[in-house]
Amino acid sequence: MESATDGVLVSHGIMAAGPASSEFGLDGGGFSGGYVFPGDELPDLGYALTAMRGGGLEVSDIQNLRRHCARTLRLWEQNFRMKSMALRQQVDDRSFQTWCDYLSSWAVAFEHDHVAIYEIVGRKVGTRANALPWPGPADRSTSGVSAFSHPPLTCALQPATCTSPNNRC
Repeated sequence: MESATDGVLVSHGIMAAGPASSEFGLDGGGFSGGYVFPGDELPDLGYALTAMRGGGLEVSDIQNLRRHCARTLRLWEQNFRMKSMALRQQVDDRSFQTWCDYLSSWAVAFEHDHVAIYEIVGRKVGTRANALPWPGPADRSTSGVSAFSHPPLTCALQPATCTSPNNRC
């Protein structure tokens, strides 16, 4: 298998807030522990960065999107409850309540810094400093975006009650 000489890795994932909370037990092994994160094990940021470096990657940028997740989960929960009559026709009460609890408990976890979601950008170790792009506007005639400019986050569900600028959550 051949290795590319250059490229960018973007890792986007939920992580524990710190090493001490790598087993956060959000729902005591219920829905999240059984289906989303078996064993309730989440890596922390330090573990992810060490693994990236060990894999030959240099971190270029890190962004914590925790507050975005908290808001998005609250909006999803609100939409879910607003559509409860239609949803209850498709699932039983237990399933409906499980999803309500899931959305609410994850929103609380993000709000109280029990978990975070990080976007980490990396490149191969050893790239010469003068070959690395500078963050910010790039030559728009080629790619249209710089290596570090990210499109604005938008909600998967755009509720009528979203009050952020341009309906972005």
